Amino acid sequence: MGVTRRCVILFADEDQYDDYSDFKSELEETSNGVVELEDLEDIKAANGGTESEKLRRFLEERQVVIIICSEKMKSLIDHKREYRLELDGNIVNLDGNQLSLALRKDEILKKVILVSFDGSNDIPGVLNNVKAFVKSDSVNKTFVNKVIFQIRGLQL
Repeated sequence: MGVTRRCVILFADEDQYDDYSDFKSELEETSNGVVELEDLEDIKAANGGTESEKLRRFLEERQVVIIICSEKMKSLIDHKREYRLELDGNIVNLDGNQLSLALRKDEILKKVILVSFDGSNDIPGVLNNVKAFVKSDSVNKTFVNKVIFQIRGLQL
């Protein structure tokens, strides 16, 4: 089965929630235990500190950081904005300044995987040299397997 990688998935666009949810489910089902996924709701529910401090801690402590590309995520990171995201009635705050600072650290940058659901080039400037996996029509096993292969290949 291999080593389990603890991953955090970040997204900033409510319009992508259905694609995100499908991707997360497919990734969990297809990985056969290779990935343990956490997301914004897990960050919010974690103990200790502000949401910004918890976000920084998740970025530092997880072995893989999956960022879902979108215009909002790009703006959030590039312009160091704070963004409020509503997920199933819960408000989650994303601190673009904290994200931008963290993504400039080599130890975090080397574990980032970018995923694009719409094929756009909405990649934050700090992540321009990170390979993006682009979904074609729907979240399918081939797309998810490519992401899992990349997760397995990351040096821990």
